Amino acid sequence: MEKIIEADILDMDDFFSKYNKDLVSRDLINYILDNAKEIDDEEVIIVLNKKIDKKLGDILRNSFKMEYNLMVKEHFHDNKMQVIYFLIGILMLIISRILNEEALFEELFLIGGWVLIWQTVEIEFFRDTANIKKRRILKKLINSQIVEKKIK
Repeated sequence: MEKIIEADILDMDDFFSKYNKDLVSRDLINYILDNAKEIDDEEVIIVLNKKIDKKLGDILRNSFKMEYNLMVKEHFHDNKMQVIYFLIGILMLIISRILNEEALFEELFLIGGWVLIWQTVEIEFFRDTANIKKRRILKKLINSQIVEKKIK
């Protein structure tokens, strides 16, 4: 089974970013990603119905690669932040146990430590899960077939 995603490119402004003509429009990338969300093991075919003569398939594929690399960097950054939050959270919990005599500071460090540990869990279960799915879709789109059709 195959999933066909069609996009109409009527002029250069539909394909390229408004502010940088070397980058594909964010709207186009988001449109394709939104239409590709339901893909399981289907083959993806992207059909660009265009009125312009420029070859756009390779440019679009490179944009998917750049987006994928950006998601990998974000994943690496999230992992670093998880380690930092977890270590500081544990340190704050240890400090709260040491400060038994000072009730106010004990509670502040206890709450702060648990907040940082919860932030670690939130990144892993919520943000990272969405990024994993987006990276999987981008891999599929990078390897997809891109068909360019000339329209009048």
